[in-house]
Amino acid sequence: MNEDNITIFQKLIDKEADVMVTDAIETRIQEQIHKELEAVNLNKPFNSFDFGYLIQKRLRF
Repeated sequence: MNEDNITIFQKLIDKEADVMVTDAIETRIQEQIHKELEAVNLNKPFNSFDFGYLIQKRLRF
């Protein structure tokens, strides 16, 4: 987890983070800014993800 989309790129470079999942255009832009990073799956990006959600249980009376 990271608090924003600004500091994560330096964390990837510094090996404080392993991966960032974002939209394809951001990966292309950041790859140009941060030469140490490489965008993957540019020709076949993930188009959807299956999400699971956890929420606090409601107390039932």
